[in-house]
Formats: sequence, structure tokens, C-alpha cells
Amino acid sequence: MQISIRWKLIATFLGLTLGIFLLVEFFIGTGVKRLLEEKERTSLSRDCRIVAGVLSNKLEDGNAAGALDSLVHNFSALLEARIIIYDSLGRVLILSDVGSIPDFGNAENPEVRKALDSGEAMRLHSTENGEILHYAYAFRRGARTLGAVRLSRPMDLQPNFAIYRMISLTGLVCVVAVLGLSVVITGRIAGPLQRMVRFANQVAANYFDKKLFVQNKDELGELAAALNSMSQRLSRTLEQITSERNHLQAILAGMEEGVLVTDLQGKIFLTNPSFKEIFSIAGPVEGKSVLEIVRNVTLQKALTAAIRNRQSMAVEFTTNETPPKVLELHVVPFGRAGFSDQNGVSGLVAVFHDVSELKQLERVRRDFIANVSHELRTPLTSIKGFAETLLDVEKIDPAQAREFLETINRNVDRMSRMVEDLLEISRLESQQFDQPPAPLELAEFIHDAVRSFQELSAKKTIQLQLELPEELPLVLATERTLEQVLSNLLENAVKYTPEGGHIIIRAVALPQEAIVHIQDTGIGIPSVDLDRIFERFYRVEKGRSTDSGGTGLGLSIVKHSLQAIGGRVWAESALGSGSTFSFALRRADIVPVVDEQQ
Repeated sequence: MQISIRWKLIATFLGLTLGIFLLVEFFIGTGVKRLLEEKERTSLSRDCRIVAGVLSNKLEDGNAAGALDSLVHNFSALLEARIIIYDSLGRVLILSDVGSIPDFGNAENPEVRKALDSGEAMRLHSTENGEILHYAYAFRRGARTLGAVRLSRPMDLQPNFAIYRMISLTGLVCVVAVLGLSVVITGRIAGPLQRMVRFANQVAANYFDKKLFVQNKDELGELAAALNSMSQRLSRTLEQITSERNHLQAILAGMEEGVLVTDLQGKIFLTNPSFKEIFSIAGPVEGKSVLEIVRNVTLQKALTAAIRNRQSMAVEFTTNETPPKVLELHVVPFGRAGFSDQNGVSGLVAVFHDVSELKQLERVRRDFIANVSHELRTPLTSIKGFAETLLDVEKIDPAQAREFLETINRNVDRMSRMVEDLLEISRLESQQFDQPPAPLELAEFIHDAVRSFQELSAKKTIQLQLELPEELPLVLATERTLEQVLSNLLENAVKYTPEGGHIIIRAVALPQEAIVHIQDTGIGIPSVDLDRIFERFYRVEKGRSTDSGGTGLGLSIVKHSLQAIGGRVWAESALGSGSTFSFALRRADIVPVVDEQQ
């Protein structure tokens, strides 16, 4: 249980008051007792001397024994003391009534012996009933000692108890007064302090809109003003920190690069969403080691080397994911005030840049250059060879010359088609469209495409089979796109299907799109090549495109043409079992749902 400072102050005041009161009572009581004892000693000594002065004359008259005895008893009653008369030898001559005082009537009492020797003596004697004060005084006549008188009286300290009661009453009044004053004084001190405590708790809970009001003009007022100023500064500082944190979070969230911040022990204390996306991480990672999150030897070695050498470094590595990603890693040491080592370093900032697509584009570019060079080299070599032959030979058979010229013309046509196809891909990639997609009759374009390949398929005795539903929905496309897609896919199907084979063209209508399948019984495509057949100049077998007279760009044009109008294309095949090329187009009768708030 917590005791408030107010009660602590009150208890302190009361404790000090009681302590001072007890000390004062002790010293006053001791002094009063000493004064009373001294008063009693003086009174007893005076009374004893008076009795001695009166009785000394009577003591010399031997005939006054009876009167002396009566006088002793009268003095005893008057002075409330026992009186004993001794002769010079210390023998008791007269003894007053004993009363409540024990009988010590003999000369063996030390004060009597001392008085006979030196003139007077006093002794305080303690008994079960209290203390008794004895005073003895000698009768003298010149140098001769006649005897002694001793007075004994109990120490009457009753007035001392009255004083004690007065002191106690005074102390009680003082305690009550101090209690009242302490309540008032501590209220003026503890009240503002309690308000300050509540105010400090509110500030600790991030409630900065409150203000502390204290009317004191002393140190408490200064403390209240300091707390108000501190609250305002904390509010501004927290707002600044929150704003900077939000800016940092916004920057990190908007970065495509993954960001990882660790301490010198490799513990993570900050990441951004891109880092988790790059490494396919779900859930919090703060407080864990990098090795727990990303198990990559190259990454771990790079971070370890950066921590050990306290230097920036860059490295490129491939992840262990499927498909793998190629990442560029830049590691930079940084320092934080109060957390840095002797080199001023407290952690690492690692930035991960996913260059997988860039590497893929570089590979495609290299392949493209190599393929274009290869595709152009063959016809150019042929053209150059036949042209040089025509130039070098003076007399050449016209039929042979015509054959050479036809070969040159055929290669020029092939190069021209290749250039046109490249221009078409460039146009599609730059989204330069002659006309937007519009609703078209898919079945009509399929029939036209099949009719255009009837003659070519008949030459190879290939059967073209149509399996179309009675009604096909309108699709969103352009005439040029539909003609290019159907022409390229049917041309490839006829080209790579051996004689006597057959080709089936099917179409199905789905709720959102219409799909066309072109299935052949051709040579098929290995599964490892299926993902790359839509790349420019990609050939499953070297020389396959050249032997068939194609440019190697047909499927790439199909892919880009369909993507440009919101369609898609894919292939299914197995080596030696034929292939099925499929493409999907959006239905024109399905109106897309538009958000009214947009």
C-alpha cells in the first residue's frame, strides 16, 4: 500500500513534535524533581536548625526533661517529621512518635555520627514505601558538643505530579495544534504535488493537451511551470518524431528495393514491405536473426564481412526460391548516438534490388542480337554468294541466272518479312494501335482463316476440322489482331504437322471470355521449351525456323497482339504427341463492373 506524501509529512511533523515534547518533559521533569528535592533538603535543614536552637537551652537544664519531651512531640507534629534527640555519645534521649516513619533511633545511623563529629549531616534513605530524608545537627556550646537532633521526613514530591499533568496537558494541546497546522501546511504542499503527479502521468500517457495550474509563487510554482514547459517540448518533439517516422515508413513502403536494418549481432529491427515480398516472408521478423529469415550463404557472408570490416560493400547473388531471383545487395554500416561501438558503428542497412527482370531483359537482348544476326546472316550470305556468281561469270545460262535471281528475291522477301515482323512487335510493345478493340464475330474470323489454309493443308493431306458451338459470343478485339493470331497459329500448325495429320479448331464460351483451341498432331514441343516459345527468335531446334521458312517472330507477335487487347495465349504440348495452342478473348456482351466512387 502506497502512503501519500501528505500523510508522510503529517507523520513527520507529529513525530518531531512528540519527540521534542518528550525531551522537554524529560528535562523539565528532571529539573523540577531536582528543585523539589533541593527545596525539601533546605526546608528540612532549616527546620532542624530551628529545633536545635530552641532545644539547646532546654537540654542544658537537667530539670526540664519533661518539658523537653513535650516540646519535641509538639515540634514533630508541627513539622510533620520525626525528631530524635541524641546526647554527645550518640545515645537517644528523646524520641518523637514513630507514626509512619520506621524507627531508626540509634547512633549507628551514619548522619548522626557524622553530625556529632562535624556539626551536621544529611542522608537520603530509600525504603519500600518511598524515600526518607534524614538531617542531623549537633548542639554545641563553644567547642563542646552537647548532643544532636535529627529530623526525618518523607520526600513529598506530590507537586511534581501536578506539574507533570500540566506539562502533559500543554503537550496534548501542542500536538493537536501541530496536527491542525500540519494538515493545513501539508495540504498546501501535497495538493500541488499530487496534481503534478497526475499531470506527469498524463504526459507519460501522451496526453499533452492538459495544462498544470499551481498558484504557488515558490519552488512548487517554478516546478509546475517547468513541467508545463517540458510537456510542450515533449509534445513538439513527439510530433516531430512521429512525422519523421511516418515519412520514413512512407518512403520505405514506396520503395521497390527491399530494406533491411540490423544491429551488430545480426538481429533485425526494421524492414519494409518490399523486403518481405522479395523473400516471400509473412509475419513479423523484428528481433530475429537474418539467418532465421533468409537462408542464403552469400547474403550471410556479405553481412558478416560488412560487420567485421565496418565498410560498405556490394554483392550480387541468386536466391534459393523457385523461380530464383537475382538480387543486388548494398550494405552500409551506420551509427546511432549512444549505441555505437568504438568505430562509431551500431548496425547495418542492407538494400536489396531485384534485378531478375533486368537480367532477363539483358539475356533477351543478347539472344535477340544473336538471333537477328543469325537470321540475317543466312539470307545475306545466300544473296551475296549468288550476286557474286552473277557478277563473276561472264557467260551464264539464262535459266541458271533466273534461278539465282529467284533465290535472291526469295531471301530478300524473307528479310523483308522479318523486318516487318520486328516493326510489328515494336508497334505492339509501344502500344501504337490503329484502332481500339471493338465487338467482333469470332466465328466469322475462324471460318475465314480456315478457308485461307485449305489449299496449303490439302497439299500435305492434312485434315482441318472445325468444332464450333452454334453460337459464339462477340469478342473485344481488332480485325488485324484476330487475323494475325489465327493466321500465325494455323500456319504453325500446318507447318509442323506431318502429311496425313489433322488439325482441330475448337471454340468454347465461358462467362467472362471466349477461348479458341488449335490442336495438331505435329512433332510436338519439349516441356522445357514451352515457357520460352513466345520469345522472339526462340527456336526449339536450331535451324527449325529457317528450314520452315519462318522468321521466328510469329508466336511473339501473337503474344504481344493478344496482350495489347486484354487477351492471353498459352500452349500445351509433349514431344511427339502434337501441340495445342489456345488463346482467350474478352466477351463483348459482358459489361465490366465500375465502382461508382471512382
